[in-house]
Amino acid sequence: MKRVRKICTAILTLALILSNIIGNVIIADAETYSNKATAIKFEGAVSDIEGIPGETVHVKLPVRAINGYIFDPLIRVDTNDMPFTVSNISYSAEGNTPENPPAGISDYEVTYIEFDVKVKESAKISRYKLKVSVEFTAVDHDDESVDPFTLELPTAYLVINKEKEPAQLTVDNIEFNDAIIGNDTKLSFLIKNEGEITAHDAYFSINGYDEAGIIPRYSKLKQSVDGDGNVPAGSACYVELPVSISSTATAGTKKLTVKMEYKNEEGETGENSVEIYLNIKNDSMAPKIEVVSTKYASELKAGDSFNLVATLRNTGEKKADEIEVSVGGLGTSSFLPGYTTKTIAVKDLKFNNKIDVKIPLIVSHDATAGLKEVPLTITYKDDAGVELTTTSTLYLEVVSADGVDADGKPNIVVSNVSQNPAQPNAGLVWMYHLILKIRVKLI
Repeated sequence: MKRVRKICTAILTLALILSNIIGNVIIADAETYSNKATAIKFEGAVSDIEGIPGETVHVKLPVRAINGYIFDPLIRVDTNDMPFTVSNISYSAEGNTPENPPAGISDYEVTYIEFDVKVKESAKISRYKLKVSVEFTAVDHDDESVDPFTLELPTAYLVINKEKEPAQLTVDNIEFNDAIIGNDTKLSFLIKNEGEITAHDAYFSINGYDEAGIIPRYSKLKQSVDGDGNVPAGSACYVELPVSISSTATAGTKKLTVKMEYKNEEGETGENSVEIYLNIKNDSMAPKIEVVSTKYASELKAGDSFNLVATLRNTGEKKADEIEVSVGGLGTSSFLPGYTTKTIAVKDLKFNNKIDVKIPLIVSHDATAGLKEVPLTITYKDDAGVELTTTSTLYLEVVSADGVDADGKPNIVVSNVSQNPAQPNAGLVWMYHLILKIRVKLI
């Protein structure tokens, strides 16, 4: 009989050692046997435990075994589908501590089952069951058999009365200095979490670069916020992005959209987009070409060929390169081009220098007399290759058209007028001679 009891003791000890490697439980050292307890109960009333999202609450449940002492209990708390986690499971009694626990759960005095409950930030208002079970091994003294048993504690509740506001990512403190066409610069801002829940796995991207004339100088267009992607409630993360202003961009206010994506503790995704506005400027030192004077023939008549001479001056502070002049408003009702190229090329123009540009034109035979508009468009580039444009409208007067006046009506010319007799008397017949020329435009 003693030999059998030693074997049972060895088996029990081995089972307890193996079970001790199972996580999320606390196991006391086994030194003796237990009778089979039939139940476990709370000792006295147990109030609801108040949980606060994002915080940890310590739970201490007073219990007593019924019909037997429970040696070496394995205590488990079920957290499946629950908005909380459990750690530091232990048991204690008067005169003992979780670090120096009693031998088990007593059937004659109060034992305390203790653990920490960390409530998830995203927990919703509700009343949640705390499902606590106690596993142990009992030895039957009659036949010395070893049997595993599990007892469930009476129901206790974790109550959550308040929810936290979800994560809300915003953009603030936008800086976009030296935003001059053709320049390299940096776009920086803060991403803030103005909610009450941590934004996990947070990423951001920026839309609208092409329309704004901005070129990103970084390859990873979707970036993690703050490296690890976690933005705690109330915190801010600094973002700095290298960009270039395209040489073809235009000055003015531009809109970009910062799109942010993130998750909560449960893995539920959220996203938010914020529009930011940036100001792109021309270079204040850039070249600036102006038309300062014009010259042309004193009288312009239908069919005349002439040179319109426009004097250009660079009033900026840098050299103007690749200057080209184009003339608008040409047609049969005014002027025709006397050149075959699309534009007229002009040599580079240094600061405060000027140059005469000859524009060959022809007065159309179908032109009407009067003041005509001749719009000029002058394009040029600065030292960074940024294209700039100047427009100016010139006014030229056609003094005589071919066969029509300024209103487009035929011209009638009377000449060589004579009469016979020179001084006719009453009742006489006289002859009246003249030459009448009607000048019309033939179609």
